[in-house]
Amino acid sequence: PVSLRQPAVQRAGWALALMLGVYAAIAARIIVVRPLWHDEIYTVVLCRQPTLADLWKALASGIEQMPPLGHILIRAATSLGGASTATFRLPAAIGFALLPLCLYWTLRRHVPPAYALAGSLVPFLTQALHFGYEARSYGVVLGLTGAAVLCWDAAERGARHRRLAIAGLALSS
Repeated sequence: PVSLRQPAVQRAGWALALMLGVYAAIAARIIVVRPLWHDEIYTVVLCRQPTLADLWKALASGIEQMPPLGHILIRAATSLGGASTATFRLPAAIGFALLPLCLYWTLRRHVPPAYALAGSLVPFLTQALHFGYEARSYGVVLGLTGAAVLCWDAAERGARHRRLAIAGLALSS
């Protein structure tokens, strides 16, 4: 096992933190300034249903094909921070940021720290980055996919917290 105190692991961790900081700064600017586009407006309209039961009915009608968790998280964000483009997009941005973290924690158990860092930065080089801060469920799904991979790996390895890993896998699926 790789110790977290090794210099290579520490450098990779700092590099990942720096990259996530850059992502946060860029995403913060974009989620505040960029106007909502067509599909995001549908999501926002659905999230403004008076109750969760009304939201569920609207989603069950087939008007929207995205998973309901994204809508529920957007409702929660707007109830805490008010209705703005930033709060509509915040759950997706946080979800996307979870993906490289989970990838790094998974990969660092199997490859050298520099390779784990490189693998964790791949999502920043794909179109996923552009969908990671939209007021849609894409970022949430990406983050939960990363969590599922991390939990799967932990359960497969027979980690000492295997039951917790299996519960995390079930919740993230």
